[in-house]
Amino acid sequence: MENNMPRRISVKSASEIAEKWALVTPQRASYYAAEADMAKGVADYVAVLEGLEIPDRGPRGSVANYAIVEKVGSALHAKRLAVLAATS
Repeated sequence: MENNMPRRISVKSASEIAEKWALVTPQRASYYAAEADMAKGVADYVAVLEGLEIPDRGPRGSVANYAIVEKVGSALHAKRLAVLAATS
């Protein structure tokens, strides 16, 4: 049965990602010192992703999947342009 209800994108926090990679690759733990800078840099983009409502994924190769990619890409691109305009 197909569910056409929109769903939210779930984005892991920078600390969750850093914790996972510190466990998987302990020899690289020093790289995660920049976690706060990275979190600050992507916070606006994460907020854009969390605010999107997208339909459930269709079967592999479905045109509906491309529509999801287009929606996400367009939203992120618009945010990027807004950030560039604000900093120029």
